[in-house]
Amino acid sequence: MSKRTTTILATGDITFRGADPETITAGVAGKLGAADATIGHVETPYTLHPQRTGVNQSQVADPALLRGLELCGIDIATLAGNHIWDAGEPGLVDTIDWLDAHGIARTGAGRTLDDARRMALVERSGVKIGVLSYNCTGPRDGWATSNKPGTAYVHVITHYDLDHDCPGGAPSVYTFPTYPSLAAFEADVRAARGACDILVVALHKGILHRPIVLADYEVPLSRAAIDAGADVVVGHHAHVLRGIEMYRGKPIYHGLGNFILPSTRNAKADGHPQDFMARRTRLYDFEPISDAYRFHPDARFSLVAKIEVEAGAGLRAKFIPLLIDEMAVPHVVSRDAGGEEVFAYVRHISKAAGLSADFAWDGDEVVVSPAG
Repeated sequence: MSKRTTTILATGDITFRGADPETITAGVAGKLGAADATIGHVETPYTLHPQRTGVNQSQVADPALLRGLELCGIDIATLAGNHIWDAGEPGLVDTIDWLDAHGIARTGAGRTLDDARRMALVERSGVKIGVLSYNCTGPRDGWATSNKPGTAYVHVITHYDLDHDCPGGAPSVYTFPTYPSLAAFEADVRAARGACDILVVALHKGILHRPIVLADYEVPLSRAAIDAGADVVVGHHAHVLRGIEMYRGKPIYHGLGNFILPSTRNAKADGHPQDFMARRTRLYDFEPISDAYRFHPDARFSLVAKIEVEAGAGLRAKFIPLLIDEMAVPHVVSRDAGGEEVFAYVRHISKAAGLSADFAWDGDEVVVSPAG
């Protein structure tokens, strides 16, 4: 009798605001193959009663749009991110209420800090799959406390240092987690490790719209998760892919890029579409792909992480290549119809970031292995 393989998928950032769920998911729904558990990062809040918080008020949508998660087969939602508090407590609570009512497990945000830090757990054929989710990016207003809803978080410090003789010159930037926050994070991972068979840790981390670049804290924090017991680490937030590394035989996907992230225009914040495009070019030094998909040109490349675990045989890391079109619709692509572009891009950014991994095709999927 052959051993059973447990399969887990993990996607990049997801929002359905301003989009028709059926249309925006047409290139991926039902096309990722059977999986025991599919993890998706819910980027924005869903409520009909938003509360002003002083942060980005454009990131709000009708909870009914969350049916798009079901179209994609999402079983577990990670919520720890910088936008989930955009509509304040109503936005977060209405979002988690919808997830709870529709049987989608959640982690990373909750009614209290303990709730936010609680592991999402699903069991498939006797295999317990656990997921933790942490926000490393702020804003602090969105962090949960013992008596306030919000996100689980790792507190990352940014230090600017003028380490050369040039007053007024550009500083060097250093980032690192505070010790108490790191210790709490590691304790959570160790505790979760004892309560599941496969543990995935999701980190909302990184620098926006900057291909290749990893902030100082990203690699050490991701590896700390593995050291504490995680089997897989996945990253979100940068809106472009980050490289992949294998550490102690476990995969770290430093940034899964976008999955479903259509752009909508907030007239008060953005003005006319051309004004917004010019502003984004000025702020981030790139020309957005289109008004419907206002991201870095490299954001057309994306992927879905795939983990295969066979009892007694360890873990196999892979990815499914995606290309995102100008209307922000992601498409699963085969090796011969766009997959080679994604493969080459991921290999390039991984090497350029100094990450250690080898990549090889397995049909239309890519196997990630320790560097030979």
